[in-house]
Amino acid sequence: MRRLAPVALFLLALSCSAPAKPPAIAASAPTVADAAFQKASAEVYRAYFDRIPTAFGGTLGVALGMHQYDGKLPDDSPAALQSRAAFLSESLARLEAFPARELSEGSRLERDVFVTRLRGAIFELVARRTPWRSPLYYVGALSLINYTTRDYAPVDERARAVLSVCRAARG
Repeated sequence: MRRLAPVALFLLALSCSAPAKPPAIAASAPTVADAAFQKASAEVYRAYFDRIPTAFGGTLGVALGMHQYDGKLPDDSPAALQSRAAFLSESLARLEAFPARELSEGSRLERDVFVTRLRGAIFELVARRTPWRSPLYYVGALSLINYTTRDYAPVDERARAVLSVCRAARG
Protein backbone atom coordinates (compact mmCIF):
# COMPACT_ATOMS: atom_id res chain seq x y z
CA MET A 1 0.00 0.00 0.00
CA ARG A 2 2.86 2.37 0.82
CA ARG A 3 4.30 1.81 -2.64
CA LEU A 4 1.09 3.03 -4.21
CA ALA A 5 0.95 6.23 -2.15
CA PRO A 6 3.58 8.14 -4.20
CA VAL A 7 1.90 7.08 -7.44
CA ALA A 8 -1.51 8.10 -6.13
CA LEU A 9 -0.14 11.48 -5.00
CA PHE A 10 1.48 12.03 -8.38
CA LEU A 11 -1.76 11.20 -10.22
CA LEU A 12 -3.73 13.45 -7.89
CA ALA A 13 -1.33 16.34 -8.47
CA LEU A 14 -1.41 15.73 -12.19
CA SER A 15 -5.22 15.73 -12.32
CA CYS A 16 -5.40 18.97 -10.32
CA SER A 17 -2.95 20.86 -12.48
CA ALA A 18 -4.27 23.40 -14.94
CA PRO A 19 -4.85 22.07 -18.45
CA ALA A 20 -2.30 23.06 -21.04
CA LYS A 21 -3.39 25.96 -23.17
CA PRO A 22 -3.35 25.33 -26.90
CA PRO A 23 -0.83 27.43 -28.78
CA ALA A 24 -2.36 30.63 -30.02
CA ILE A 25 -2.41 31.20 -33.73
CA ALA A 26 -0.85 34.53 -34.42
CA ALA A 27 -3.44 36.72 -36.05
CA SER A 28 -2.40 38.12 -39.37
CA ALA A 29 -4.25 40.74 -41.32
CA PRO A 30 -6.73 39.48 -43.91
CA THR A 31 -5.34 39.53 -47.40
CA VAL A 32 -7.01 40.33 -50.71
CA ALA A 33 -7.11 36.60 -51.48
CA ASP A 34 -8.87 35.81 -48.17
CA ALA A 35 -12.31 37.01 -49.27
CA ALA A 36 -12.19 34.98 -52.47
CA PHE A 37 -10.91 31.94 -50.59
CA GLN A 38 -13.60 32.23 -47.90
CA LYS A 39 -16.30 32.43 -50.58
CA ALA A 40 -14.93 29.43 -52.49
CA SER A 41 -14.42 27.31 -49.37
CA ALA A 42 -17.96 28.06 -48.13
CA GLU A 43 -19.39 27.03 -51.50
CA VAL A 44 -17.37 23.80 -51.55
CA TYR A 45 -18.34 23.06 -47.94
CA ARG A 46 -22.07 23.45 -48.63
CA ALA A 47 -21.84 21.46 -51.87
CA TYR A 48 -19.89 18.73 -50.11
CA PHE A 49 -22.61 18.14 -47.53
CA ASP A 50 -25.38 18.48 -50.12
CA ARG A 51 -23.74 15.73 -52.18
CA ILE A 52 -22.59 13.60 -49.26
CA PRO A 53 -24.87 14.19 -46.23
CA THR A 54 -23.05 11.48 -44.30
CA ALA A 55 -19.64 12.85 -45.17
CA PHE A 56 -16.43 11.42 -43.77
CA GLY A 57 -17.84 7.97 -43.09
CA GLY A 58 -20.76 8.68 -40.78
CA THR A 59 -23.47 11.12 -39.94
CA LEU A 60 -21.11 14.08 -39.65
CA GLY A 61 -23.62 16.62 -40.92
CA VAL A 62 -26.07 15.59 -38.20
CA ALA A 63 -23.32 15.48 -35.57
CA LEU A 64 -22.31 19.03 -36.50
CA GLY A 65 -25.88 20.21 -35.94
CA MET A 66 -26.77 20.45 -39.63
CA HIS A 67 -30.17 18.89 -39.16
CA GLN A 68 -31.30 19.48 -42.73
CA TYR A 69 -29.43 16.18 -43.28
CA ASP A 70 -31.39 14.25 -40.64
CA GLY A 71 -32.62 10.96 -41.99
CA LYS A 72 -30.79 11.25 -45.31
CA LEU A 73 -28.49 8.68 -46.84
CA PRO A 74 -26.04 9.29 -49.67
CA ASP A 75 -26.51 7.89 -53.14
CA ASP A 76 -23.78 5.26 -53.32
CA SER A 77 -24.62 3.92 -56.76
CA PRO A 78 -21.62 3.41 -59.08
CA ALA A 79 -22.60 6.49 -61.12
CA ALA A 80 -22.96 8.61 -57.97
CA LEU A 81 -19.60 7.43 -56.65
CA GLN A 82 -17.97 8.36 -59.96
CA SER A 83 -19.65 11.77 -59.83
CA ARG A 84 -18.51 12.16 -56.22
CA ALA A 85 -14.89 11.42 -57.18
CA ALA A 86 -15.06 14.08 -59.91
CA PHE A 87 -16.61 16.58 -57.49
CA LEU A 88 -13.92 15.91 -54.87
CA SER A 89 -11.14 16.35 -57.43
CA GLU A 90 -12.67 19.58 -58.77
CA SER A 91 -13.11 20.91 -55.23
CA LEU A 92 -9.53 20.05 -54.36
CA ALA A 93 -8.23 21.83 -57.46
CA ARG A 94 -10.41 24.85 -56.69
CA LEU A 95 -9.03 25.22 -53.16
CA GLU A 96 -5.43 24.43 -54.13
CA ALA A 97 -5.64 27.24 -56.69
CA PHE A 98 -5.32 29.66 -53.76
CA PRO A 99 -1.58 29.89 -53.05
CA ALA A 100 -1.03 29.48 -49.31
CA ARG A 101 1.50 32.32 -49.24
CA GLU A 102 -1.20 34.78 -50.37
CA LEU A 103 -3.60 33.90 -47.55
CA SER A 104 -3.69 35.10 -43.97
CA GLU A 105 -2.56 32.60 -41.37
CA GLY A 106 -6.14 31.67 -40.41
CA SER A 107 -7.23 31.12 -44.02
CA ARG A 108 -4.03 29.20 -44.73
CA LEU A 109 -4.79 26.84 -41.83
CA GLU A 110 -8.39 26.43 -43.00
CA ARG A 111 -7.20 25.74 -46.54
CA ASP A 112 -4.67 23.15 -45.38
CA VAL A 113 -7.24 21.31 -43.25
CA PHE A 114 -9.86 21.30 -46.01
CA VAL A 115 -7.36 20.23 -48.68
CA THR A 116 -6.15 17.40 -46.45
CA ARG A 117 -9.72 16.20 -45.86
CA LEU A 118 -10.47 16.29 -49.60
CA ARG A 119 -7.28 14.37 -50.40
CA GLY A 120 -8.24 11.76 -47.81
CA ALA A 121 -11.73 11.39 -49.27
CA ILE A 122 -10.28 11.04 -52.79
CA PHE A 123 -7.79 8.46 -51.57
CA GLU A 124 -10.53 6.40 -49.90
CA LEU A 125 -12.77 6.57 -52.94
CA VAL A 126 -10.33 6.35 -55.85
CA ALA A 127 -7.16 4.64 -54.61
CA ARG A 128 -8.49 2.33 -51.90
CA ARG A 129 -11.89 1.93 -53.62
CA THR A 130 -13.40 1.51 -50.17
CA PRO A 131 -17.06 1.40 -51.29
CA TRP A 132 -16.26 -1.63 -53.46
CA ARG A 133 -13.92 -3.38 -51.03
CA SER A 134 -15.33 -2.84 -47.57
CA PRO A 135 -18.90 -3.49 -46.51
CA LEU A 136 -18.14 -1.38 -43.43
CA TYR A 137 -18.12 1.68 -45.70
CA TYR A 138 -21.92 1.60 -45.64
CA VAL A 139 -22.31 1.16 -41.89
CA GLY A 140 -21.35 4.73 -40.95
CA ALA A 141 -24.25 6.23 -42.87
CA LEU A 142 -26.64 3.94 -40.99
CA SER A 143 -25.46 5.07 -37.56
CA LEU A 144 -28.33 6.21 -35.36
CA ILE A 145 -26.13 7.33 -32.47
CA ASN A 146 -26.55 11.07 -33.12
CA TYR A 147 -30.33 10.71 -33.17
CA THR A 148 -30.57 8.66 -30.00
CA THR A 149 -27.92 10.12 -27.71
CA ARG A 150 -28.18 13.84 -28.43
CA ASP A 151 -31.22 15.72 -27.21
CA TYR A 152 -31.14 18.32 -30.01
CA ALA A 153 -34.84 18.08 -30.84
CA PRO A 154 -38.02 16.60 -29.40
CA VAL A 155 -38.06 12.81 -29.32
CA ASP A 156 -40.79 12.53 -31.98
CA GLU A 157 -38.75 14.64 -34.43
CA ARG A 158 -35.64 12.53 -33.85
CA ALA A 159 -37.73 9.36 -34.19
CA ARG A 160 -38.93 10.57 -37.61
CA ALA A 161 -35.31 11.02 -38.67
CA VAL A 162 -34.48 7.48 -37.49
CA LEU A 163 -37.46 6.14 -39.48
CA SER A 164 -36.27 8.04 -42.55
CA VAL A 165 -32.83 6.41 -42.30
CA CYS A 166 -34.44 2.98 -41.89
CA ARG A 167 -36.76 3.51 -44.86
CA ALA A 168 -33.93 4.82 -47.04
CA ALA A 169 -31.78 1.82 -46.11
CA ARG A 170 -34.56 -0.51 -47.19
CA GLY A 171 -34.32 0.87 -50.68
